[in-house]
Amino acid sequence: MDHLLQNFINFGCNTQEFLRGISSWAPEKRHDILKKILTGSKGGDGVTATEMEIAVIENKLETYFVDEET
Repeated sequence: MDHLLQNFINFGCNTQEFLRGISSWAPEKRHDILKKILTGSKGGDGVTATEMEIAVIENKLETYFVDEET
């Protein structure tokens, strides 16, 4: 899903610490911000994510940083 990276950068989410922060948010808040980032609002480059891509990214955010701590 490298094609979605620019959306994160354009939004200002350009470090691992920002992603770690988002991963700790309540699920509904995390979903809302990912939807905003990945649907091209806030100066996106026109690339939008599918619902499946958003679901995969949400799942990865829920597990990646937890796995990193163990």
